[in-house]
Amino acid sequence: MEIKNPLIKALTTGTRGTAGERAETGTAGGQTTGRAQASTSDQVTLTAAARSLLEASRETSAPVDGARVAALREAIAEGSYQVDAGRVVERLFALERQL
Repeated sequence: MEIKNPLIKALTTGTRGTAGERAETGTAGGQTTGRAQASTSDQVTLTAAARSLLEASRETSAPVDGARVAALREAIAEGSYQVDAGRVVERLFALERQL
C-alpha cells in the first residue's frame, strides 16, 4: 500500500499541485462563488537543513504492514473495530510531551 503525501511530493518536486491553487471568492446575495487558478510560476527551493530533515523522515518511516491494514479495513467494514480511548489518550499525551 502506498501512502501519498502531497507535502512530501511538493518538497521533492518543487510544485504545489492542488494545494497551490488560488481560490478567488466573492459573495453576492449570500452565495459564495469561487474560481481556482493554477499557478505555473511557483518554485520551491529547499535549504540543506530541509533536505536533511526530508531524508531523515524517509529513513525513519516505518514500512506499512499490508496484512494489518487489510485486517483493520475488514474490521471497520464489519463494524467490529473497537477504539481503545485510553490508548488514544496515552498516545496523544506522548505526542504532546515530544513537542
